[in-house]
Amino acid sequence: MHPVGDGGFRFARPDGTAIDPLPTGVTAGADICDQNRDAGLVIDATTGESKWLGETMDLDLAVFGAWQADHRRTGHAVQTQ
Repeated sequence: MHPVGDGGFRFARPDGTAIDPLPTGVTAGADICDQNRDAGLVIDATTGESKWLGETMDLDLAVFGAWQADHRRTGHAVQTQ
């Protein structure tokens, strides 16, 4: 993120490539609620509520899930017993 002369900021990737100020598919001035609905997003008063009930994390399941996602992304076969 770099400040620019008009008081705004320019955002860049780690390699220095500029990030477009307006993401693809976003219309300046359009109603955000309409855009979300058009994108199939259902956002309401409960969207930001935590679903966590205080239980401890299942570390084995979390690591296996991360490993499985990585192997699917890289094209390696996933075998379970």
